[in-house]
Amino acid sequence: MTEEYKLEVPAFASLRPDGLLCDPLLGPCNECCAKSQNATCNIATGRTVPGNVPNHPETNCSCHDICVQEVTHLCTHVVNVDLPYPPVGRCRINLPPGVNFPTLTPNQVCQVVLTCAEEELASDCKSVNVEVGLMIICPSGQGAVALPTCVRFTCDASNTFSFATCTKVPDADAMKEIISKTDGSCIKVVLQANVNATGDKIELRGKIIDKLWRHENLWVMAVQPYPEIPNFTQFTVKTEITTFNHNFGPCNSVTCP
Repeated sequence: MTEEYKLEVPAFASLRPDGLLCDPLLGPCNECCAKSQNATCNIATGRTVPGNVPNHPETNCSCHDICVQEVTHLCTHVVNVDLPYPPVGRCRINLPPGVNFPTLTPNQVCQVVLTCAEEELASDCKSVNVEVGLMIICPSGQGAVALPTCVRFTCDASNTFSFATCTKVPDADAMKEIISKTDGSCIKVVLQANVNATGDKIELRGKIIDKLWRHENLWVMAVQPYPEIPNFTQFTVKTEITTFNHNFGPCNSVTCP
């Protein structure tokens, strides 16, 4: 006999007004909306950073039924790098007669392509080392110029915040306790590359946000915290921590009664 089951939908699901701007005082997303409009939380979550990187637009509130990796802590790395072009001195390379490096157009906007993103735990289990690989592609009159590069940084007690409270991790021992309960991370990359005014450097600007998560099962009214910024390339990468067999693996070698 086939039994019929009906999905019970929570009452708040009928409140899904896609495209409704956040209200920090009313509605099912008011707590998240309040965080998205709080200057301290915007700095802690990387929605706003110092320098010339635009802030993310206002957030929207909508209903989601999800099984998720819930972010518990995060750190933000500001990218403000000038890459010389050519990447080595012209006199270091013996080019054949008549062969020159392609000339970059001043103020040209370049394409940023993500090639890899990974992280590993430090040996003392008190920090996380993050690396993001990039390919910057700039058009020129002699064909496109592709310049590989990467960004490396470390998340530790000095730059890691709790998402729930937007407060900084107090010390290295507290960071070690956080890592012991972490299953993986989500790396948010928001970058832009431009040729400088003289055509001899590529200016890489933006931010990379590493979010530490653990597995959870939630019904939520949710806010997407990082709406698109015009002319900025955005990627979201989820990875699981595998250093020192930190993650829970399959039970292939375990015999159950």
